[in-house]
Amino acid sequence: MELTWMGRNRALVKQLTRHSNIVNRALNNASTFSNEVEMNCVELQILESLIEHEDENKIMSEIANDIGIPRSAMTLSSKHLLKQGLIERFKIEGNNKNIIIRPTSYGRKIYQQYMETTGPELFSAFFEELDNFSEAELSKITKALQTLNESLCHDSTEKLIKFEEKK
Repeated sequence: MELTWMGRNRALVKQLTRHSNIVNRALNNASTFSNEVEMNCVELQILESLIEHEDENKIMSEIANDIGIPRSAMTLSSKHLLKQGLIERFKIEGNNKNIIIRPTSYGRKIYQQYMETTGPELFSAFFEELDNFSEAELSKITKALQTLNESLCHDSTEKLIKFEEKK
């Protein structure tokens, strides 16, 4: 059966699907960084997000939402990062519920090593392909992926309930 409903986008959708499946397969495979630390892709993404937003007091659920992982994965991954000394946990005085995590200097050091070795190895060919796009074209592609991600991102465990005004 011919899949015509995707039109000219079939090749792109096929590669996005393949990419998603490859990433899902790799997510829990741990890699060793500098013979000291073992992290999987999700843990690396959490550390990266923490370093990128270090000056913000983002709670764990916000970080999970930003990188597109379930809160349960955030909890499990942050425990592993904490155990390895890559992050620290904080709370805002008077609020014991919301946990804020921050990278340690050791966490920054390990991420720096990733940026100098593994990151460029993984992404250099991809970035070279993207160099063929103008800033405007790259922005449009990014927006299209963001739109797709938002349409796929449902958390069925959370439902909004409107507050009823008391009369």
